Amino acid sequence: MIIRCIFLKRAVPVFLAGMALFLFACQPKRSASSKVTEIRSDPFVIAEKYQQSGDFQQALTRYQVFLKRVRKDERIPLALQRMAKIHLKLKNPEKALDELETLVNTKKVVGVIGPLSSKTAAFISEKAQELGVPMIALTQRRDIVKAGDMVFRNFLTPAQEIDSLLEVAMGQLGLERFAILYPDNAYGRFCMNLFWDRLDEMGGSITAVESYPTDITDFADQIKKMVGLSAPPLIDFDAVFIPDTYQRVAMIAPQLAFHDVLGVRLIGTRLWHSPKLLEMAGNYLQGAVFSSGFVTESENPRVMDFVTDYKNNFGAIPGILAANGYDTIRLLRTILAENDPKTRDNLRQALLDVPIFDGVTGPFSFDADGEALKTPLLLTISGSRAIPIY
Repeated sequence: MIIRCIFLKRAVPVFLAGMALFLFACQPKRSASSKVTEIRSDPFVIAEKYQQSGDFQQALTRYQVFLKRVRKDERIPLALQRMAKIHLKLKNPEKALDELETLVNTKKVVGVIGPLSSKTAAFISEKAQELGVPMIALTQRRDIVKAGDMVFRNFLTPAQEIDSLLEVAMGQLGLERFAILYPDNAYGRFCMNLFWDRLDEMGGSITAVESYPTDITDFADQIKKMVGLSAPPLIDFDAVFIPDTYQRVAMIAPQLAFHDVLGVRLIGTRLWHSPKLLEMAGNYLQGAVFSSGFVTESENPRVMDFVTDYKNNFGAIPGILAANGYDTIRLLRTILAENDPKTRDNLRQALLDVPIFDGVTGPFSFDADGEALKTPLLLTISGSRAIPIY
């Protein structure tokens, strides 16, 4: 029995690269002459070329030809994935749902991986629940697992990140007073409220809160409101929580220093995790703490092997989506080998029964609601490196 996978919307190429590590190992070796002949007549290869060039209607036609010609081919799931992505790009969500239904009813799949996009997660998860097929979503969308008992999530959530950040900030570092400087968007507001609520529960205090428009580059007004308009600044907080991207943090950190907001810890989410952050503003972020769902520099042998294989095959460094996808596929392969689920409900139960699975993103299991129990990796900036906090 084969697990088929559907990947939707943005970040699909990144995740499919993670998937390809699994597919690559399964591909038989072929001679150069046979490859040339095959490429000239293979509708899947032609469809891929159209898809890459942006001629999506032609790509859809060739994928359909490919699916009509073959009954058993390792590329069938990938063709269906591409078609679903194209339908979404062409603003045909109903067609994407049709592809999901085809996977479930025609191809007789027992499980689905995806979607990646928060925007599509809601209606795809509802469809999976309606069809009675287990789905493992790779998205942070809130309440995705509430769609029903067939919907799981394997992705680090903001709540898990903030819990770990505050446990270290208050427990290990002894910080008690916090400021929040957040972007005025859905993610920023959500993280601000989570952080504040959790801090109240833990006995800490918020002494300053300021938001900023997502299109500004000068944060002087917000910083002055946090510390008072007179000089010298009144700094009545030990740390500043900034739930934004590394690009934005690289602009904010130097401006905090410019306005004499010194001697405070900066704290952030996994959106900070990029080598470019250190290149852009490393000198202003010494001692900063942020969370991550995957660390390519890990000395864990399994992570090192994964990163090496990924680089060798794709010439790039894997990100969180590739790593999560890789872990999810490995988990499903393990379940198929050890449990041999005969039905979709067997697979659902097997997912719930997983004790602890050791993945490249760290150990995880699923709770009764289908939520992955994951512990974020926390990093602190020291010199020119981001090093793990244990």
